[in-house]
Amino acid sequence: EAGQTVVVSAAAGATGSMVGQIAKLRGCKVIGIVGSDTKAQLIIDQFGFDAAINYKTEDVTAAVIAIAPEGVDIYFDNVGGPILETVLNHVNVGARIPFCGAVADYNNKQPQGPSNLFQIVTNSVRMQGFMTHLQLERYPEARGQLTAWMKAGQIKSLTHEYDGVARCGQAFADLFAGKNFGKTLVKV
Repeated sequence: EAGQTVVVSAAAGATGSMVGQIAKLRGCKVIGIVGSDTKAQLIIDQFGFDAAINYKTEDVTAAVIAIAPEGVDIYFDNVGGPILETVLNHVNVGARIPFCGAVADYNNKQPQGPSNLFQIVTNSVRMQGFMTHLQLERYPEARGQLTAWMKAGQIKSLTHEYDGVARCGQAFADLFAGKNFGKTLVKV
């Protein structure tokens, strides 16, 4: 809803960048969490985010408080782990958390789940897993709307491309190391 504050993790990736742009189109204040200053500048300049937080060089708690003193209404989570724990401390009553990924745990033998899950109860937060393949019936609607926005120049899609099948392993490793921007593609 217009006027709400939306925080997006992995905001320079394919999913995060789209989520942020859609939230801006809906009139929201949008804050992206990224892993480099280059990505922070990218989401502001290319995707229109209001602010960016580099979790590798900034204190995320202090940054969220400074940028969103009004609290967080929606947290679109692509990473889980410590970032989720931090944002949970700043969600408003009735906040929503679409949980789309857990990049922070993909390579960990011991998951880093947040220790403050009671914040969900305290603030009556709705947290729900989000997988597009469970909503196949809405694909035509989504494709039509996204295509219209792209044709009108209202949203942008960046790709990070690799040439040849031999680069698949590198593309996959770089994706999980956060070295990509936008959608990672391997051209064959």
